[in-house]
Amino acid sequence: MSKPDFERLRREILEADEALTVALERCGAARRALVSARRDDPDGYHPMPREGDVMALAERVTASGLPRATVRAILHEIAAAGAVIESPVTVSFLGPDGSLSHSCARRLFGAAAMLHPAQTAAHVFDAVSKSAASVGVVPLWSSVEGSYGPTLDALATDHPRLVAEATLPASYHLMSKTANPKDVEKIYAPAWILAACERFLHERYERTPLVDVRSAALAGQLAAEDHGAAALATDLVAELYALEVFERAIEDRPVEIRFGIISLDPSPRTGSDRTAVVFACSEEPGSLHQALRPFAEHRINLARIESRPAREAPWPVQFFVEMDGHMTDRPIVTALEQVKRTTRFLKILGSFSAR
Repeated sequence: MSKPDFERLRREILEADEALTVALERCGAARRALVSARRDDPDGYHPMPREGDVMALAERVTASGLPRATVRAILHEIAAAGAVIESPVTVSFLGPDGSLSHSCARRLFGAAAMLHPAQTAAHVFDAVSKSAASVGVVPLWSSVEGSYGPTLDALATDHPRLVAEATLPASYHLMSKTANPKDVEKIYAPAWILAACERFLHERYERTPLVDVRSAALAGQLAAEDHGAAALATDLVAELYALEVFERAIEDRPVEIRFGIISLDPSPRTGSDRTAVVFACSEEPGSLHQALRPFAEHRINLARIESRPAREAPWPVQFFVEMDGHMTDRPIVTALEQVKRTTRFLKILGSFSAR
């Protein structure tokens, strides 16, 4: 058997990487040229390539060595970077850096987008309302804690609407500079992440001091500065602070977080939509039944309904409802007109794709 030509294989890899870099430069230059040409012909229809068209390229991947999911992730970043060339995207997310909202923003809008952390959900809404951000990313619901109250309160009172949603697993990993468990003398993490991984930590690191810090990002920063420390945080924190993960997904049970994307511009109909509204009933017996009846009469499926104490309103409780369909669909328009006549307050929170 002949000996492998390692130098030739290494050279082929470098040549392929160089060709990929050149192709990306060509793609960026062509997109910039198209943006410039569109400015010269504002009345013409000159669409950019859609992300769906780019993703279709991933289907061509066979047994070349790269998993299809990896190719799709790479192509998503390329498409997101192209979208930034066309129209720069500024994203406000519930911070700090390294948070799950940050991870969601990165996944949806790519690393090329301008991402800015905000201290509270209200600050995210304020940034979008004042056009300091094109869109905002806020948590809506957790499989452990249920709905995220501050986001619902802001949706009920502020102008930006829901235009999209995304669900991410809340997965936490142990990471350090050395990736050697024997080096770990202490573990940094915020209290809620320590609680989510309590069983694993008790079984594997019972005698290791656990240090509560205010954020996963700070845990990553401290671990990066201390050879004997590890951080319990997300993949994004590992990337931000150049840490190596050595224990993956150590949460006691699977957790999912549902995020909402807000904007001043409503989302178009996709054919598989969901609409969210909030309303308040009178305090008379049967008022909730009366408010919900139009949905049944117009055969509108209610996917979610929950009550929440109203903040700074003359009614004690308001109801958040999600239904199948877009807010411009005739049955929904008609039903909401009827609901409005029987309630004290009604606001459409937005429509978004349910795919």
